[in-house]
Amino acid sequence: MDLRIAALLSVQLELWGSVVVSVLFWGFANQITTVEEASQFYPLFGLGANVALIFSGQAVKYFSLVRANLPPGVDGWAISLNGLMGMVVIGGAIITAIYWGLQRKVVPQIKSLREKKKKVKAKMSVGESFAFLAASPYIRDLALLVVSYGISINLVEVTWKSKIKAQFPNPNEYSAFMGEFSTATGIVTFAMMLLSRVIFKNQEFEL
Repeated sequence: MDLRIAALLSVQLELWGSVVVSVLFWGFANQITTVEEASQFYPLFGLGANVALIFSGQAVKYFSLVRANLPPGVDGWAISLNGLMGMVVIGGAIITAIYWGLQRKVVPQIKSLREKKKKVKAKMSVGESFAFLAASPYIRDLALLVVSYGISINLVEVTWKSKIKAQFPNPNEYSAFMGEFSTATGIVTFAMMLLSRVIFKNQEFEL
C-alpha cells in the first residue's frame, strides 16, 4: 500500500472516533434530546454504540481467521481490508439514510414543539461565552475528565500494545486477539451502561 494512502487512511480512522462519533453524533443527540430526556435516553445511545463494538470485534476476528487459512501467495491483508472497508461503507450508507430520514421527518416536529416553549435567551459575545463556560463546575469537570482520559489512554495504550505485540508476534493472532478484546470491551461497557441508566433514573442531579 502506498504510504500516502496509508497515512490518509490513518488520519480518517482517527477522525472517525473524535469527529464523527463525538461531534456529529452527540451534536445531533443534543439537537433532538432535551435536558430532561437526557438521563433516560443517553444511556440507550451508549448501548447502541457498544452493541456495534461487540459485533465489530467479532468481524475483525473473523477476517483474521480467514486470512490465516488462505493458501500461500494470496494477499490476505488485502482481502481483510476490502471486507472491513466494505462493512464501513455499507454502515456509512445506512447511517446517512437514517440521518436523512430523521432530518426530514422527526427534527421539524421537534423544532415546532420547542418553538412554542422557547424562551428568549441573552446573547453573549465569544469572550463572555468562554467566561460563562469557565465558571461552570460541570464544564470544568468535563474538561478535566477529557484531558485525564487523553493522557491515560496515550500512556497506557502504547505500553500495553507493545506487550500484546510481543505476546502475539503473528499479525493474524494479534488481530484476532484485538477483535476479542473489542468484543469484551463492548460487553462490559454495555453492562455498565445498563447500570448507569438505573443510577440516573433513581438519583437526582442538579443541572
